[in-house]
Amino acid sequence: LQHLQALPAPGWQFSHYETDDPSLSPDPTSDSITLAMSGPATVTAVFVPEIPCPAPTALTIDTFAYSALVHWSSFGNAISHELRWRPLGAAEWEVVSQLGDSLELLFLEPCTTYELGIRAICATDLSSYVFTTFTTACPTTTAEPAALTTFTLSPNPFGRQAHVRFSLSENTPVQLTLFAPSGKMVWEWRQAQATAGSHDVLLEPPMPLPAGVYVLVLRTRDGQAVRKCVATGR
Repeated sequence: LQHLQALPAPGWQFSHYETDDPSLSPDPTSDSITLAMSGPATVTAVFVPEIPCPAPTALTIDTFAYSALVHWSSFGNAISHELRWRPLGAAEWEVVSQLGDSLELLFLEPCTTYELGIRAICATDLSSYVFTTFTTACPTTTAEPAALTTFTLSPNPFGRQAHVRFSLSENTPVQLTLFAPSGKMVWEWRQAQATAGSHDVLLEPPMPLPAGVYVLVLRTRDGQAVRKCVATGR
């Protein structure tokens, strides 16, 4: 048995192995191989110039109350980009991969500071992360979203389920959230791009709700609307 490991010089990267003995068939994806050789054979490690994977630059963020629009510039051989964000100090990250050079972060909390990280994903490597922070805007009005024309829940009071009906004058992200009297979120529905027109969403929490007064919130990119509703507990 012969063990081979390809060690590239600075500025070069391993590509594949070549051999004059077809029976050896070295793994083309691994730079470390073991071959059972029964006689003389030539095995050649092929290296190619290393293609850099630089981190994104020129990062800008346009913030709104419930969303943020992130722009960046990329260089080299970036195939896509990975973005992660979370409220400052939170434990869990939201993570997505994105083609292109912009992404709208949806369903954010208003008046909240977020951490954001972005890195390039290249064919053979990942760049380092670029981190920054941003703060979402604080709503300056209690007016309902401009795109929202109707918003109702039926029946109300409701039992095991109800229908949330709303109409939009234009395409917009929509988040529906139901809060218990304690303030705990008990149900959520999201659509990244709800179309203009009428919508009917079935509100059916995974567990029966105790009787009480609940708060149903509809959020779009530029505002939110609130409706009180009553669960019968049956």
